[in-house]
Amino acid sequence: MQASNPKRWLVISLLGLLPDLGCAREAAIKPTPWSVNPSHVDLGEVSLGREVRTIVQLTNHSGRRAGVPRFSLSCDCIAVEPEAKELDDGQSTPLAIHFDSTREGKYPGEFTFRLKAEDERREVFHLASIRVRVLGSEPSRATAP
Repeated sequence: MQASNPKRWLVISLLGLLPDLGCAREAAIKPTPWSVNPSHVDLGEVSLGREVRTIVQLTNHSGRRAGVPRFSLSCDCIAVEPEAKELDDGQSTPLAIHFDSTREGKYPGEFTFRLKAEDERREVFHLASIRVRVLGSEPSRATAP
């Protein structure tokens, strides 16, 4: 019985990995089907108890007509509202971003929220970062005597 050649075993093992490496590279450079421009939104300074709104552009890059994705945010104090419900490939629509510091939350301070979306295939992808600085003092908590 012959002893196995370690170099041959290594080459065969590495060749077996090549298809997997190709898939990983393709997945890493796969563009997202939607984008927001600008992708970094700075809402600036907002006084505690106030609201602020801005408009960005949402663009479809899916290669086909598609319904606007579902959005998820890390805070209930942010809402997004697209003007259109479906877009052709390459088409854009205004996307309103609304921050409301009157809602219950931990204010004041500087916050960065992540805007994520989920398409029909249930793929989740990052669209934008939204930054806001809330000015003011926290509401006083009265204590009973």
